[in-house]
Amino acid sequence: MYIKLIFFSVVLVFSFLIVNTINDFNIHNLETKKTVINEKKRIPSNSNIIWDIPKNWSEIPGNDFSLAVYKIMDIESNSEVSNTQFPGKAGGIENNVNRWRRQIGLAELNENEILDDAVINYNQLGKYTVHKIINIKKPELAFLGMILFLDDNALFVKLKTTITDLPTIEPVFYKFCQSLRI
Repeated sequence: MYIKLIFFSVVLVFSFLIVNTINDFNIHNLETKKTVINEKKRIPSNSNIIWDIPKNWSEIPGNDFSLAVYKIMDIESNSEVSNTQFPGKAGGIENNVNRWRRQIGLAELNENEILDDAVINYNQLGKYTVHKIINIKKPELAFLGMILFLDDNALFVKLKTTITDLPTIEPVFYKFCQSLRI
C-alpha cells in the first residue's frame, strides 16, 4: 500500500512537471507552517505551498487576507483570481458559498444543495470543492470558488469574472486549483 502511494505521488509530480513545461507556467512559492491532511495521508508541517501561475495572469496588490491576487490579462472583463487562507473552517462551505451567492443576488441554499452542485476534486493538498455561482439576471458578475480545508485552516481560491468570460477562464481556473501543492 505504501509503495503504491509513493508510486502514485511520483507519477502525479511528473504529470504536473510535464503540464507545467507544456503550458509555460511560472511557479510561485509561499512559506507556510501548516500540517495538511489528505484524508488518510498526512503531509509534513513547515512545508511550502506552491502553485502554477498561467502566463496571462499578472499579480496585483491584494488585501491583508490575500496570499496572492491575479488579474487575468487578454480578457475583456476585469477578471481576477484571489488566493486566501483563514484559520479553522472559516465559516464552512455553507456560509462562504451563500455569502458569494448573496453578492450576486441569489437566494441562500442549504449545505446539501450546495454540495449537490459542487465539483469535487483532489490535488496534492487534499479534497476540495469548486462552486460555480452565476445569476443570469446579473451577467456582469460570476464566481468560481474553490474551498479546501486543511488541518487547521481553510484555503480559498475565488475567480471573479463575467458570465461571458467564464467559459474561457474556467478550464484554466481548474488547472490552477489542481496545481496547489507542497
